[in-house]
Amino acid sequence: MDSQHPDVAAQLETLAAQLNAVAQNLRSSNTSLTSNPAERMKLLKLINNFASTVKEPQDDIMETMISSAKLAATNLFLKWDVFEMIPVDGTISYSELAKNTGADVNLISRLLFASRRVPPVRNHGRLTFHSPRCMDAWRDRRLEANRD
Repeated sequence: MDSQHPDVAAQLETLAAQLNAVAQNLRSSNTSLTSNPAERMKLLKLINNFASTVKEPQDDIMETMISSAKLAATNLFLKWDVFEMIPVDGTISYSELAKNTGADVNLISRLLFASRRVPPVRNHGRLTFHSPRCMDAWRDRRLEANRD
């Protein structure tokens, strides 16, 4: 934490109270963040404020580097149609993916590591959709594409 901000603890306490209020509002309204975009945006702003309160300049640089690596990996995956090769209801091995794309399996595995937070990739030696929510969204997207 930055030594120029001796009141960081107070800032975090204030943000925690605001976060608690958002959580209580969600609980009492019995709605999801998906159906309540205003609360979702308020929550995202609070999370960003938490991060900004404790971040150092090198953290921003590191995030930029990570985002750049993810973008490069995702670009290659889009170019190679990797996301289309991952079965909606199954998995595909790294070696199968390498064979299908013509890329080296080590390159595939390194790119997957770099993009491990990019849906639908899960980095366990096989690729699958990482959550039911992501899988449903991807399935809907494929169904829409097939209708056109």
